[in-house]
Amino acid sequence: MPGKMEYFKDDLTPGSSSGLLGALMAIDDVMRKNKIDVGHMVVDEFRAQLAAKRVFPSIVNFGGDAEFSFKIHFYGLRFRPFVEEEHLGAVLKVTVYLKKANDKLVWKATAYCSPERTDAYLWRMYMTDPQRLRRVFEQAARVVVSDLLKNIETE
Repeated sequence: MPGKMEYFKDDLTPGSSSGLLGALMAIDDVMRKNKIDVGHMVVDEFRAQLAAKRVFPSIVNFGGDAEFSFKIHFYGLRFRPFVEEEHLGAVLKVTVYLKKANDKLVWKATAYCSPERTDAYLWRMYMTDPQRLRRVFEQAARVVVSDLLKNIETE
């Protein structure tokens, strides 16, 4: 899990690939220094929303009849379309699997959060206030998990 961080070259850098590399390194550095872990955000949000739905009689960390696993395909920042300024919102794509102990797949869902579904800020605002990064990725995790769990009761 945590997948890979992706930045969309056409969105982030009006210049060379060295500009993209610098942007990638800057964001990764800010996230690492501030302990912003998208994988943990997704799992924590999933546990909270799943417990609130009360779909299962009990939820345990280990030793249950079935187990959830997650694949984070990508996460990152992308320009919001149709915005005058260059505001970047969070993107996140996750697949969740529910498998029985014998590895039989019971349920699977995939969800994507587009930049329009989170707050968005200018690049420099993320760099000067890393908590903005945390907030947009927390928002993206809430959106994705909500979408993932929409049909769990009916499947």
